Amino acid sequence: MATQTWVPDDQEAVLLDYVERLARFRERRRAVQIRLSQLAPFHRLEHHQRAARAAIEPVVKKFDGALFTLTSGDLMLLTRDASIADIDEAITRLRALFGADPLLAKIGNGEDRFCVWYDIEHDYNRLLATVKALMAARRSERPTGLPTAAAVKAAAVKAAGRTALDPRQLYEVERVVATADLSSLIRRQPVVFLAQGIPAQILFHEYYVSIPDLRDTVLPGFDLVADRWLFQHLTATLDARMLAHFTRGDAAMGPKFSLNLTLRTVLSPAFLDFDAQLRLRSGTGMTVELQLLDIVAQMSECRFARELLKNRGHHLCLDGLDAFSFLTIDHQRLGMDLIKLRWETGLAEALASGHAEDLRQAVSTFGRDRVILCRCDSDRALAFGESLGITIFQGRHVDSLIATRPAA
Repeated sequence: MATQTWVPDDQEAVLLDYVERLARFRERRRAVQIRLSQLAPFHRLEHHQRAARAAIEPVVKKFDGALFTLTSGDLMLLTRDASIADIDEAITRLRALFGADPLLAKIGNGEDRFCVWYDIEHDYNRLLATVKALMAARRSERPTGLPTAAAVKAAAVKAAGRTALDPRQLYEVERVVATADLSSLIRRQPVVFLAQGIPAQILFHEYYVSIPDLRDTVLPGFDLVADRWLFQHLTATLDARMLAHFTRGDAAMGPKFSLNLTLRTVLSPAFLDFDAQLRLRSGTGMTVELQLLDIVAQMSECRFARELLKNRGHHLCLDGLDAFSFLTIDHQRLGMDLIKLRWETGLAEALASGHAEDLRQAVSTFGRDRVILCRCDSDRALAFGESLGITIFQGRHVDSLIATRPAA
């Protein structure tokens, strides 16, 4: 059977058909149900599930497997010729991502409430019974009236009068971006030290392509970020164009700056060329920002990239963290110099239930001078960051403060 990943409307029906067809091909096959549905609510958000699928998909490709996303949010992985150790390597990535969840904290005495394993050759009937039960539960469900995260996103896109990007439009955008001069679309935003009684200090500038301006230039009426994974694909092309722009001798950059890059870009020849030019021009390194989802999906590549960047004098910043992922990741294991914590409307209320002290302690443990509260859009965001002991900020509100209060 061909390697496949399924996310249809009725995953259980397709899974049942797949398992029934395995009846005559049981040898050397394993299955594991990864029970994401049993995690705490703050670990069952859409980006958590996508990160989990990304961490598992290399196993699917390597071992002629199939991966199903069930209605409950659980994943069902089926493989051929994969050992328990082969599969558990990917599962270990998920345990690291969700390490502080109460479900994983309860594992002990040989009980694993996170995964249910099947040796299909010997456990076929048990697996078939499980899948039939899932199918029966799926059919007995009634609509709750609560929209899914995808539906909410689609509604927001529609309300804004735009259409979500699909693979055909993605190809069109990449075709234009691959040859376009992006200099008019490149912006920079300061990352600033702010503390009471001390002049503001710009630590470095982040350079990035303005996605709204790119959208209006190339595909007006479309939302380039509605599908996170299509956008992730687009960022590889944007990265290459950004590096080409800054490799040119006439491209202006400050002495301290950051670029948000994918692991694929960091390990590419284009980055090595850029790095060589940077050394010739300034002799100093920069800050490379990496996305959490990219790292979780490619832990081995992350370790190699981290050593490569640090050996060349660059600093690493982990980007894309909400409050709960900040609390649960293993900061020491990732070896980052800086971490960006994302401010979101309602964050203060969400943490008022008792997590604020946990977050304050996590900030203190990692280092108050190493955590950046980004996307700050108001005084409220700054006040919240200060309550956690954070002194480094980024966002539109910080830009306006710097404009009226010159930095030291």
